[in-house]
Amino acid sequence: APCCRAVQSHRIAPPRHPALSSHLSAHNKPTMLQPPPSRMAVIGKRALIMGSAISLIALASVTVHPSALLPEGMNTTLLANVPSLSCQELQQAVAQFSLDDVADRVSLFQTHQFGQIVAGNVIPNTPSNELYDLYRKLLRWGVAGYSRYDGSLFAYGFYHGTIWYLLGMSNEVVDWKKIQYEQCTYATYEFVATCAHGMGHAGFIRAQRQRQPFDVCGHVRGIHSDDLEAAWGICASAPSPWLQRMCSNGYYHAVFEQMDHVENKIHWMYPCNTMLLPFQEMCFGWLFIHMPLSMLPGLPFQGVVSRRKAFEQAGNVSKGDIQSVCFSEPMETEWNQRACIWGLSAVAFGGYWKGQSSLGAYFNMFRPDLVKSETPLIGWCSTFLDHVPSKPSEPMSQSDERRWLACISGSTNLAMSHAWRTHRIPLAERSLLCEQLLAVPWMSEQLQLKSFHLCGEVTRYSTETYVRSGPHDSQVVNEYGVWPTSHPATWDDWLESLPSDEQYGLWPLHNYKLATENETTINTLNDILTGASRDRFIRLSTFKPANSQAGA
Repeated sequence: APCCRAVQSHRIAPPRHPALSSHLSAHNKPTMLQPPPSRMAVIGKRALIMGSAISLIALASVTVHPSALLPEGMNTTLLANVPSLSCQELQQAVAQFSLDDVADRVSLFQTHQFGQIVAGNVIPNTPSNELYDLYRKLLRWGVAGYSRYDGSLFAYGFYHGTIWYLLGMSNEVVDWKKIQYEQCTYATYEFVATCAHGMGHAGFIRAQRQRQPFDVCGHVRGIHSDDLEAAWGICASAPSPWLQRMCSNGYYHAVFEQMDHVENKIHWMYPCNTMLLPFQEMCFGWLFIHMPLSMLPGLPFQGVVSRRKAFEQAGNVSKGDIQSVCFSEPMETEWNQRACIWGLSAVAFGGYWKGQSSLGAYFNMFRPDLVKSETPLIGWCSTFLDHVPSKPSEPMSQSDERRWLACISGSTNLAMSHAWRTHRIPLAERSLLCEQLLAVPWMSEQLQLKSFHLCGEVTRYSTETYVRSGPHDSQVVNEYGVWPTSHPATWDDWLESLPSDEQYGLWPLHNYKLATENETTINTLNDILTGASRDRFIRLSTFKPANSQAGA
């Protein structure tokens, strides 16, 4: 690890198929593939292809500096297994057949376009008393698809494409009552998050429409840095900070798919390394997610290759120290550094634990030592510290403590989400990741307890797949891929929730006061180690402190 992680203060200037008729059966159902397979067979295969493609990228690189694109022929192999209709053919199918029939056979990589077509061609002609059920159907398709098809994010497109087109093509102020009571009526986290994510993309459609026409076959292309503040307006209109953060997930996703920092003459981390916009941890998360995605062949795999190359050349990344990127690059404040730690950890650490996502294959190349480590979380987070104490009695600086806790929060966030939604890892097994934090040889007992408690919060809830579940609730998702609980969420929860609430495990970034308040309420290290650790863990992670005021 570099000897010094000092903050730098710097302001940064801102393949087509034949005509559709040849694909139709005598039973008036679209047969985009002959014979028409089940959605699970088709989409499951494609999800596997995506994961395999990313894995092959990693295997194809023999050095820690993975600059090569896909192996020769991979583009052809990948796309040959993903047959798609043209947008015009898909429009014809939607017009001629039931949405259920088309949705059951549409390419997984065209779900967003399908949603746009529904928004532009179907919803305007649907009676108002039927819209409620139509929106719920689109939401169910998206959420159920993620869980069933090995975590493929493209399944969300059924609703993402719908909501971003509706809002993006409108010039009206967002009607959040309509969102709540008609367009996104399921209050369970997965559904609200899917809805808000699509809304985050919509601002860039509005921005692009100022330069060129946009229709149901359109894609947002070439985001300008000048678009950022105006496009944020949709998320800014959300009636609570938590809904704004949910919306930022889609907003920053769009930014790093389509904003080329070279063309815009801005820093490759922009806007994450500034205070221009809120929720920089989400900004950094999407920035780093697009590093491996930029190695895949175009739509729907997107990203900017020049940004990935800038990442690989930053700091000591080429030598395997990918954490150095949060300290070698100009940041407006030290808070941006902690957001960078959170975002990089949320994406990269998943590859160092059993619940890893396919994105981990890219980041595993930089830290192969952690892949086989028995204590990967300690090994990963300690690298962000300016100084690692030599013994428990040696005090840790407040700056290092905050970096450490930001890393714990980020590292367990996406790993746990992926584990819950695709690997079905039960709570007792997920909690094993946290136990290493009770045996950090150079850390004080009090900080070990803080770390363990924080890990427990994220392991039980996770901010990416928030579940209101107790230890005795079901550990099996329902038919929509949602975890049923005895305490179902309501829209009031999202209208009243704050990112600083302890249950989300984001307090190292958004409410650091909890770091000291928790010291007087959690068990002692000796109690945990000598008791029934699993029972202790559940009790510890269900602890509810008194309400406290937000404050970074």
